[in-house]
Amino acid sequence: MNLIPLRLMKIIFALLLLSTFLTPALPALAQELQGEKRVIFLKQTPVSCDLISDSLVQRFTPSLPEIDSADLAVNNHLQDITMANGINLRGGDYFRQYAGIWWQGQKLIFINASCRKPDYFMENTYHPKGGGECYFRALVDINTKKISRFSFNAPK
Repeated sequence: MNLIPLRLMKIIFALLLLSTFLTPALPALAQELQGEKRVIFLKQTPVSCDLISDSLVQRFTPSLPEIDSADLAVNNHLQDITMANGINLRGGDYFRQYAGIWWQGQKLIFINASCRKPDYFMENTYHPKGGGECYFRALVDINTKKISRFSFNAPK
């Protein structure tokens, strides 16, 4: 039975210990807020936003009051759609992902919403094809509290 020599074990242990101090801590990709339904992506986390054609947008990490304000604007918009079209859209029932975007001088919150929780909810935005009112995306201007863009997925 061959045993690892004590000197080799000490070297391996020292290297492992040294690597833990030299390796920078990796930031979390997202921060979960208020249970399982709302996730704020940090500014350094890459996200896919198909509502803006410019890929060179600057990002910021939205605060909880900012996403609450954006949610209020979106929920009011969903209520208006419900009243106008007779479909039942309950804003609080969606899983929501939030990313802060600076675009053309506007401070925007990108909201990506889904009626089902995707497997990689904490890692990146989820853009399925179809699904209708089960999935929507919105851009909310934080300063004006108005929705600048909003879209549901196609029905199928």
